[in-house]
Amino acid sequence: AAESAAAGPLAGLLKERDTMAGKKVGLIMSGGNSDREMFRDVLARNVGK
Repeated sequence: AAESAAAGPLAGLLKERDTMAGKKVGLIMSGGNSDREMFRDVLARNVGK
């Protein structure tokens, strides 16, 4: 099953695929099942990698 909240970020990435090619990209693919603290922790672990 897919979550509809993923449609917007994925559509944006697909539209800009040439610009984003070769770059590290993160998409938020979930809606209400996540919180700010979790996003902060994920970003803090991956910034600069």
